[in-house]
Amino acid sequence: MADGDLAAVFKGLAKDAQQAVKRISDKIATFVEDGATRAKASVDDLTTADRGAHDRINRAGRRPDLDVLFRASRKPGAGPKQLYEMDAVRKIAEKYGIDISEMDISLGDVKYRGFQGFTGPDLTTILFVPAFRSEEDLARTLEHELYHRRDLESGKPFPMTEAEKEPWEDRAYAHDQQWWDNHPIRPEPRRR
Repeated sequence: MADGDLAAVFKGLAKDAQQAVKRISDKIATFVEDGATRAKASVDDLTTADRGAHDRINRAGRRPDLDVLFRASRKPGAGPKQLYEMDAVRKIAEKYGIDISEMDISLGDVKYRGFQGFTGPDLTTILFVPAFRSEEDLARTLEHELYHRRDLESGKPFPMTEAEKEPWEDRAYAHDQQWWDNHPIRPEPRRR
C-alpha cells in the first residue's frame, strides 16, 4: 500500500472515530438526562446503530472492531481554565515538560463535553473541551494520552475488548495520577 493510500485510510479512520465519538457523547447525555433505565436502552440502540458503521469500516478494508479509548471527565482540577486552542496545548506541554513533538493532536468539536481526550490505534489524539477546564486537567490529559501513545509505540496491542480496555486505562490513569502527584510544578488547588 502506498504512503498516500495509507494516509487516506488513516484520515478516513479518524473521521469514522469522530463520528463514533459524537454518537457515544449523545448516548452519555441521554444517560445523564433520563436515568439508568433509558441508558440501557440507549446503549442497546448504540450497539445496533454502530453495526452499520462497522460494516462501512469493514467494506473500506479497515478493522470492524476498532474502538477509541476515552479519558473520562472528573471535577475540574487545579489552576486556571485554559483557552480551547492549540496554543494552550503547547504552552501547558512546555510548562510541564510533556514532549508532544511526535504527537498528532487535534481539537474535537466543542459540543462534545463528556470526554477529555482519546488516542486511537493510528496514534492520533483528539482533545475535547473538558480537558481545558483547568491547567491540571490539560496537563494530565496530555500526559495520559502520551502514555497511551507510548504503549502503542512499544508494540502493545490496542485493546479491542472491554476486558482489555480496563487494565489499559487503569495503567494510564495510575500513571497520570503518579505523574501529577510527583510533579514539582503544580498550581494551587481551587478554593471551593
